[in-house]
Amino acid sequence: MRVNSIKIKLSRTVSFILIFGISICLLSIYYYCTTAANSFGLDQYKIIEYSKGILEGNFKLVGMRTSRLNWNFPMIHYLLVPLAAVTSNPLTFFFSTAVTYVIGIWSISWILYKNRTVSELLVFIGLSITHVYSLFYSSFLWQQNYIPFFVSMFFICFFYYLKNSVNTWLFHGAAVFLNIAFQLHTMSAVLILGFVSALIFLGKLPRYKHWFLQFGIQLMLVSPWIIYHVFFIDWASEPKYHSSLFKDFFSPAKAFFNYLSGSGLTREYTLYLGYGTNTFPYETFWFNWLSVGGVIFLLILFWTLKHLYSLQKFYAFSMKKIYLYLSPYYHEERDFNRSYPIALYCLFMPTLLYLLSGIVMFPHYFQFLTPLLFLLI
Repeated sequence: MRVNSIKIKLSRTVSFILIFGISICLLSIYYYCTTAANSFGLDQYKIIEYSKGILEGNFKLVGMRTSRLNWNFPMIHYLLVPLAAVTSNPLTFFFSTAVTYVIGIWSISWILYKNRTVSELLVFIGLSITHVYSLFYSSFLWQQNYIPFFVSMFFICFFYYLKNSVNTWLFHGAAVFLNIAFQLHTMSAVLILGFVSALIFLGKLPRYKHWFLQFGIQLMLVSPWIIYHVFFIDWASEPKYHSSLFKDFFSPAKAFFNYLSGSGLTREYTLYLGYGTNTFPYETFWFNWLSVGGVIFLLILFWTLKHLYSLQKFYAFSMKKIYLYLSPYYHEERDFNRSYPIALYCLFMPTLLYLLSGIVMFPHYFQFLTPLLFLLI
């Protein structure tokens, strides 16, 4: 028995190393061919200059303006300060997005290898190295493009918290990584809602003192943005902010399908041509194939959500007893093999609220789903 066990472990290890090597080779070839082909626009220039400015004492309370003219959070500039301290080469910043993406997916891959089945590992890696939009956005510098890395770190903390909820540092770590993802793009806010709902459903809410501690941490992380808007902003000279709420109810669904399939990147007339995505003269071929792939992806996602919804745990939840579910560790689900898929379901479902919002959306708004969708499927 012991010999067989050693053989199985050795076989799994060899398989993992082989898969790791193949995927690294494929990703290296992809990034080598695509990263240097990207454009260097105003957004990229400002990100680097603002980060270098922090080194000179010009601390930022807010980031750049969004397309709707309101102010972004400054988190991206502080995250890139260590890189700005050692280099001014723009290509290095571009490659940093690729490096963080690869580190993120391989960190999760290692966790899956140690704790889940080989089939889950293979599906996750397969989707991670073939998903068009995830690869596209990880090949150039933009603040949203770092989101998959921090969501990956969130999943690792949350994964181990589900296994050991006594270790509340994992809870705090997961919440901090979600805050960073939110500051990189506010559309990631639905993950916070999903995180809270997962904790409630699974009875994983920590003691109340950790609620207050985490609230203080969250407030501290967003305090520069709040301080600027309370004490320094000149509202009289601020431009009128644009709101796209309830403007186009088909936009979120189209953007979500585009994110799944990547078909929008094949269109010659889109704004993405500046990033080297011209597929002429094979535009129709790639558009059709990616659209078919998107439909298959969507059908698998529907089947997965339907299967997860049928878990008995969801029918046991009563809104009349919501106050009990807000109690620390109320009816805690201790079976990890049961809590893990339910947690993924809870994290994804709030995303569907966007489909009802009528917000004008683009595929990159769903960057926060990159690791989640792969894990879910």
